[in-house]
Parts: sequence; C-alpha cells; structure tokens
Amino acid sequence: GTISIAGLADSLEWNNGELALDDIRVAGLGALKINSGTVAVGQYGRIELSQLIVSSSGSLTTTGGSYITVEDGVFTLPGKSTFTDYTTLSVGGSQLTYGRMDFDDYSRLRL
Repeated sequence: GTISIAGLADSLEWNNGELALDDIRVAGLGALKINSGTVAVGQYGRIELSQLIVSSSGSLTTTGGSYITVEDGVFTLPGKSTFTDYTTLSVGGSQLTYGRMDFDDYSRLRL
C-alpha cells in the first residue's frame, strides 16, 4: 500500500508495532517520525519527504531497490536502520545525524 500526505506541516508519526508499506510520500515540509517500532518499506518502495526522524527506539528497514529521498531538511537516525539490496538513500540539505546504519548488497548513500 501507499501513504501519501500533502501539506506544509503534515507528518506521519509511528509509535509502536510494525508498519509495512510500499511507498511513503510526504509532500512539502512534512516529516516521517518513527518514535518506536519498525517501519519497513517494501521492494522498490519510495520514501520522499523533507524530514526523516528515527528515534533510538525506532527502526527503519528497506528491501529490494528502495529509494529514500530527503530534500532540504533534517535527517536524523539515532536508531538502527538497515538498507539492503540496492537501496539508494539520497540526502539533501544541511543536517545529517545518524547512529547505526547498515548498508548491504550495493546500497548507496548520496549526500
């Protein structure tokens, strides 16, 4: 499935359990905030947003050719994140803070 959120201040906040999606698109200045639990993006999925914030209790996992694009915003990953199988992580803007990031099988980080 796909979650699309439009609007300058809108965001998606995840607090517990596991959310499995193909696509997450947050337009404008919106954010994806993973406070706890896991957000998993499916094969060839996309995350497009201005802020990606994963707390130390949260986790973001991608599989199979996913694209994560954070444009001109804040990218904060104190938690553990795993990017597998040709995932591309593209970060624009000025802030990049991370804890543990695992890149497997030809995954890329573009800054």
